Amino acid sequence: MKHDHVTREELHAAISHDTEIKIVDVVIYRLRRKLARHRIEIHTIRKLGYRLHKNARDKIRRILAGYGEEIISAVTPRPSLCDPALRQQPTEATPE
Repeated sequence: MKHDHVTREELHAAISHDTEIKIVDVVIYRLRRKLARHRIEIHTIRKLGYRLHKNARDKIRRILAGYGEEIISAVTPRPSLCDPALRQQPTEATPE
C-alpha cells in the first residue's frame, strides 16, 4: 500500500466500474455497521478518502483468518475482474 488511505475512486474501481461512484458511500456505510461490533472504525479523510488504523487492519486479518482460506479467496478479487483490460470479452458464436 502506497498510502495509509484509499480514495473513493480507488474503492469504486475495486467494487465495479459498471456502477455510480455513489455506491462507495453505500459500501462504506455497510462496512462501518458490520465492523462496529468488533470496535473497528473506518475514518473519513476529508477530500482524500478513507483509512483504517494499522491495528484495525491487523484485527480484520485475524478475524478473516478465523474463517479459513475459503473466505480469503472468496473476498479477494481476481485480477481479471478488477482490471477492465483483462476482463474476458464475449466471443462471437460461429455460424454452422
